[in-house]
Order: sequence, then C-alpha cells, then structure tokens
Amino acid sequence: MTAIFNSDRMIIEADSTSEAKNILIDHHGIDLVHLDFLVSLGKNTVLGGVQKLREFYFEVVRYDLQFNTDTSGFISENEYAVFAQSKPESLADPSTTKYGVKYRASLTSSVELGINFAVQFLNGMGIKTEAISFVDLGCGTGKAVLIAANSFKFRCAYGVDYYSPLIDTAHRNRANFSEPLLCQDIHFLFSNVVEFAEYKGVNILYLYNPFGEEIMRQVEDRISKYGGRTLIVYTKPICRDIFEAKGWKCIREVRDLDADKHIVWLFHEESFRGLVR
Repeated sequence: MTAIFNSDRMIIEADSTSEAKNILIDHHGIDLVHLDFLVSLGKNTVLGGVQKLREFYFEVVRYDLQFNTDTSGFISENEYAVFAQSKPESLADPSTTKYGVKYRASLTSSVELGINFAVQFLNGMGIKTEAISFVDLGCGTGKAVLIAANSFKFRCAYGVDYYSPLIDTAHRNRANFSEPLLCQDIHFLFSNVVEFAEYKGVNILYLYNPFGEEIMRQVEDRISKYGGRTLIVYTKPICRDIFEAKGWKCIREVRDLDADKHIVWLFHEESFRGLVR
C-alpha cells in the first residue's frame, strides 16, 4: 500500500501537466498518446489538464491497482479503421468500425453511480437483485461488468464488444480480479452488439457512449423485439433521442460539466406495467 500512497501524493502535488504526465508514465506505464488526449479534454473543461490527469489517476489507475486489473487503455476511431484493414479477424464485423467511438476507460465513480441507482430503482419495484441481468454493450476491458459483479449478486452479467483484444483483456481481468465476485455467472462475448439477444427477464443495460446513431437504432430495435424489462443506464447520452422517440422515459438525469459524468436512466414504462409505483 505504500507505493499506492506515494503515487497518490505525487499526483496531488503535481503542479504542471508535464509533471503529472511523467508520474503516470514512469510509475504506471500509461501511454503518452492517451495522456495527451486527456490533457486536450482538460483544456475544454473547468478542470484543466493537470486536474484531468489527476482525475484519471484516482478514477482509473487506482482501480486497477486495487483490483489487479488492466482497464486504462486507449483506442482511437482511426485505429479501429486500421485494424479493419490490417487485422479484420480482430473485429466481429469490420464494416461497423465507422460507427464506433474511441475506447477509453470508464470513470469508476460514474459507473458506480449509474449501476447503484438502477438497482435501487428496480429493488423499489419489488424486483430482487438476484433476478436482474446486467448487460454492458461496448464493454471494452470489462470494467463496468466487474464493478457490477463485485457490488451486486446479479443473476448473470454480460459484456459484449466487437474488438477481440479488448475482450481478451476482459477475460484476463476477470481471472486476475483480486476479490471474490458476488456475481459469478459472467460472460464476455466477442460479437457485434446488434446480434446480442439476451434481453429476456429484467435487465440493466449499461451504455457508456459506445457507438453512434446507426448502431444505437439497431440496438433499440433489438431490445424491443426480444422483450424483457430493461432499464438503461446511459452515460454521455448523445443518442438518447433515439430511445425517447420510441417511448422510453427518462426517470433520472445527472448532469455535469464533464460530459463523461452526464448520466440518464431510461425505461419503457409499458414493459414494466404492473410494477411501476
């Protein structure tokens, strides 16, 4: 724990972006391209570059240190396009790369807030946690699935992603996780998210801005087709209008100056008829 404490202190005391980047590179091996991207985000927020790097440490790096996982990677949209040409076998459907968005690690507090409220809402309807399935579309390295499985005894948990190296990392994270998980029935699937159809029963569907409108419309159609009672946790909800146009109701919204902390919770009241109180 001493090394973790020292890293905490160094990040807190860093007073320039270059100093903060050097700490993350030298002590944690974080990719410089990823750090430069985070700094560029900081320039457009009240946080600023140094604070954005500190946030990354406390929201991402510390999670990996605590649970022996590897979730801090970064993949740009351009890299997916390159993979589609050079390693098409690494993508479940190379033709869908144009609809994907950059991959970067989820913020721990944002994931926890989204899942915790969803469980609380469903429990308030009389639905037991053990009867709920958790689904993360565009799961990346599996962080949200592992947070969910470590926090609640869900019936089962699915993570779906179309890029095989991310799914391979998710499997390793599951195997290396430092604590026993409350939910043991966990599946990481290398697949086009549109083909996923395990929506029967009660579900929490987790979306962390995983893809654009074209795929999101197909996902909404898929959920409607296969029924079930689904509560959506949608962070950075750029396509929320697709759901609301189809009758999905926003039951709560948390806004933040940082778009990656903007969360909406959506459900289709008709599918929960008889349970809504």
